[in-house]
Amino acid sequence: MHRRQFLTTATTGATLLAFPAVLRAQTKDPVRIGFPLPLTGTFAAIAADLQKGAQLAMDELNTKGGVMGRKIDVLFRDDELKPAVGAQRTKELIENQKVDFVVGGLAAHVQMAINEQSKAAKKLFISVSQSDEISAKPDTSPWTFHEALNPTITSRAMASYGIQNLGKKWWVVYADYAWGKSWEARPTHWASPSSRRISRRSRRPNPMRSTPSPRAPTTFRS
Repeated sequence: MHRRQFLTTATTGATLLAFPAVLRAQTKDPVRIGFPLPLTGTFAAIAADLQKGAQLAMDELNTKGGVMGRKIDVLFRDDELKPAVGAQRTKELIENQKVDFVVGGLAAHVQMAINEQSKAAKKLFISVSQSDEISAKPDTSPWTFHEALNPTITSRAMASYGIQNLGKKWWVVYADYAWGKSWEARPTHWASPSSRRISRRSRRPNPMRSTPSPRAPTTFRS
């Protein structure tokens, strides 16, 4: 079996186990998927790629007859990279558009607001954000799923490889918000202060509120 065929089969099987009531319902109505994402703002380019990917997947599935005879209908909404807007867009998708489940939450702080609305409505939410919190208490729930890598997985792998193969002394530069702080904390699992492997830490301004500083290269050289 080719990798793509395996992933498609595995994903469909996981979908059936996760929310059988949605796909096994005795109806030919489309499966409606709400997709809030930051189509405007700092992460707009990444969100546009997600939107294109979802559109391609929807078109491919629908060309083949949909899933279990039901077409797929993805409804995109701009959460503007703001938790309050993300919550409102999700509530509208659930209550007004009657979506079967929700996918999205590119930014870690917005996904939490989306998750609260989905949990309250008992609608499945599949987060695409790189976040540890979404799959841990108190944010996780039987309705909450996370398909992306998270800071723990990624930073532990990078720190372990880097320390073993690239050098023992490191300067950690991280973004000054939830996602960056998670990255900053995780390498300490492999690089404890007692080992002197991390010699310096620097916070960078929140990329959602500012542009990169032209002084960064000078700072690194210093």
